[in-house]
Amino acid sequence: MDAIKLSETGIIIFGVLLVVIIILLLRLRKLSQTGKVYQNRIKSLESDKNKIDTLIKNKVEQSFHDLQQQIQEKDETIAQLKIAHKKSVDELFLTNSFLANISHEIRTSLNAIIGFANLLEDVLSKAENAELYEYANGIDESGERLLRLLNNFMDLSRVEANEIEVKMESCDIVRIVDQTVELFRFKANEKGLRLNVIHESTTMCMADPILFAKILTEVIDNAINYTQKGFVNISTTYTANHEEVCIRIKDTGMGIDHEYLKEIFEPYRPEGSKFSQTYGGLGLGLPLSKKIIEMMNGRIEIESEKGYGTSVSLFFKASSFQDETSITKKSAKSEIALSTQLEAFYQNIRILVVEDDRMNRMVLKKMLHNFMDIEMAKDGDEAMALIKSRHNERKNFEIVFMDINLPAPWNGITLMKTIRENFPLYRQIPFIALTAYAMAEDTIKFIHQGFDDYISKPVAKAYLLKIIQKHLIENKNV
Repeated sequence: MDAIKLSETGIIIFGVLLVVIIILLLRLRKLSQTGKVYQNRIKSLESDKNKIDTLIKNKVEQSFHDLQQQIQEKDETIAQLKIAHKKSVDELFLTNSFLANISHEIRTSLNAIIGFANLLEDVLSKAENAELYEYANGIDESGERLLRLLNNFMDLSRVEANEIEVKMESCDIVRIVDQTVELFRFKANEKGLRLNVIHESTTMCMADPILFAKILTEVIDNAINYTQKGFVNISTTYTANHEEVCIRIKDTGMGIDHEYLKEIFEPYRPEGSKFSQTYGGLGLGLPLSKKIIEMMNGRIEIESEKGYGTSVSLFFKASSFQDETSITKKSAKSEIALSTQLEAFYQNIRILVVEDDRMNRMVLKKMLHNFMDIEMAKDGDEAMALIKSRHNERKNFEIVFMDINLPAPWNGITLMKTIRENFPLYRQIPFIALTAYAMAEDTIKFIHQGFDDYISKPVAKAYLLKIIQKHLIENKNV
């Protein structure tokens, strides 16, 4: 019995083990199948990963290639821009050089033309030769007209190139207006026009006094040119509401057509061919005046009616109220006192003029020889010899007018520096650049190089004497 029970127990155990083994085998089979599934998934994922890696690699390579191409195109564009900029700079330099050279050549010729015309007017007026005087006066007026056109053209070029420097300060409008009007008094009388000045305000205004006078000169000149009969009135007023000073120039001239009035501030557009032929000009004056006055924070307004005249109003910001009467009287008194001593003082002044142009030497000598002791040199070698000779005689020159464009190997700058280096006494002597170059950068350069002042050709006799007075007489408190 015991053996049978043991056998049955073994069978049960064997059965249980067999079941367990079967279960394990089934589990192992299932695990194996699952493993194969995972392996297949892994292989699929690896395949997808490889495809993605390949795609990314291709994309990166394409992007890198595109980026390189873009960089190359940008480099080429930058190179082209640099070439274009260099070309533009070169063209601008050539244009400025051309304008400077044109200005130099025209001014050099005008200096002789206007200078000799002025001298002829003096001689012929004293000789009471009315017919020849009119001829000389015609030459003078034509030269001045050409000079004005040249100045306006050069100034407009400088304004458009932002080369004009504005120096704002408190200006005495009464004094500037009065001085400017006096320049046109004779011209107005010749045409039989009444030239009236009415000061309703003495308020100071903020402006550049030189540019202010230039604009005023341009507008008054236009008013007189385009008025054949009647009057030209110049008035000054103050508007308290806007704190502005207004200078109004009203004429009874030909007036301006309303259609053209809309375009009057556009350069190179005179009012039709008939207008241009009758009065001349290239239509530069008013456009230039507008640009300059706006640079001084002012404005210009024009009202006109064809056949009834024109009114031009210049507006500037007021600066402050102050009575300038005492200042004006004091200045006038000083000028009167000074004028009584000028003639005697001029006779004792020794001047050297270094100028290579024969006609200009003749003009300058004729202008000044009655006033002072003047000597001429046509080049640097002759100037050095004269200075050395007068230095040995202890008759040193008291002021030197130096042309900038001298025959090689000299120019005005190197000659001035050589003189001051070899003759220390001349380091205290005023050197005035006498030049036909009138571009802003040229005149600034002359001062930076050591010149005490400069005069642009053509040279007016009155301005020459004013420069001499400024550097010699006023400095010596004569």
